[in-house]
Amino acid sequence: MSLDSSWKDEQVKFIEKQQARQGGGSSAAGSSKASARQPSKVKHPWPFSRDPANFFRASDGTVKTFPAPMNHNAHSHTGIQPVKYSKVTLMRDLGGFKTNTTFEVAQVNWFTGLIKLFASENDALMGNAAFEDVVFNKATTKYANMFYIREILEYLQRGHSLLEPNCQCIHKCGEERAKELGITLPKARKSITDPFSTRDGECKLPRARTARTAVELAHELAVGDLYAVEDIKGGRLVDDIAKNPKILVTEQEGGGQLFAFKATFDAVSSKQELLQLVNISPLGLKEPTEKDTYNGVQQDVAALFEEGAIYKITNPDGKTSVLFPRLKSHECKVDSDIRQLWAESGYKGRIDADDIDRELLKVGLQPTRQAKPEKRVLGKRKGPGTGKRRKKKQNNLGHLVLPSGRQ
Repeated sequence: MSLDSSWKDEQVKFIEKQQARQGGGSSAAGSSKASARQPSKVKHPWPFSRDPANFFRASDGTVKTFPAPMNHNAHSHTGIQPVKYSKVTLMRDLGGFKTNTTFEVAQVNWFTGLIKLFASENDALMGNAAFEDVVFNKATTKYANMFYIREILEYLQRGHSLLEPNCQCIHKCGEERAKELGITLPKARKSITDPFSTRDGECKLPRARTARTAVELAHELAVGDLYAVEDIKGGRLVDDIAKNPKILVTEQEGGGQLFAFKATFDAVSSKQELLQLVNISPLGLKEPTEKDTYNGVQQDVAALFEEGAIYKITNPDGKTSVLFPRLKSHECKVDSDIRQLWAESGYKGRIDADDIDRELLKVGLQPTRQAKPEKRVLGKRKGPGTGKRRKKKQNNLGHLVLPSGRQ
């Protein structure tokens, strides 16, 4: 079984179990209405941390840097769950075992939260765990709802999870947040290069956008229950999600909600549909980004341009481009002698308007391009003011006779 399929099977089992605990996610009301607060049915509803350093340290007491448990790295860690740790000492109480208790082997499934502790290697082989339970370590940092919404938008737009073992996407999480999520940091960040990280931006995982359940979002954010998350002012995260114009919330037939990314042109999801959008934009269409349409739209724009299906005009600053339809009915054939004359003129690329004016003058033609009007420079007021205010002119209507006979 491949690494990706093994991770997917583990994910499906966990999500089904969490959905059953939440009663199918029925604790939430419609996408546009705030639901009443109800006690969470999830055992650990709070935000948690997947940082192994919160559970273990090396047995010799030295500071040990554990690999990010969810992702593969270039130093033999594969991200396959459960992750095995050797010769560890507890950093917190677990069951009847106190802090500083030493174990020969620890196995942690960071996806489900199941922790197994073994007194010896032989016990680990036999499956005789001294401790076995689902444990989530509470996160110490409390984030605003907009912080979580930004991560949700990136997840829905990306098309796959940062937690997948082979994900090589470059994310915006800081070091503390990356430890909470259990993910690796980008290979290159500022002036630092991490030789063990594989996050170089060359991710090969599928990027097709799909709607996600509340359990999937909760796992991506490292929270136990999405519907239980509140900010410091008591505002619920799900209520703010429903108000966000870039997130489409729909109700499932069997109960619960689905969350999807809402693009500007949400009806455009393929190369052919992109071409249709350009063809109905005779005044031009600003080159769309992935946020405007779908993942991979830049490659489709380049392909349509190479095929001669559209025109692409780039501004001199090189930052923005506009797409125009290339309709056969609007095209005209240029005679070969004109094309040859153009080729012999020696101009390559864009021609400056001033160069054209000079060439016209050389052959005795007057350029018709209008000169830019000179800017009018207003003179400064000389000396201090007289202090006299101009009297407002009033209309004298005393000569008019009103209908009542009054003046």
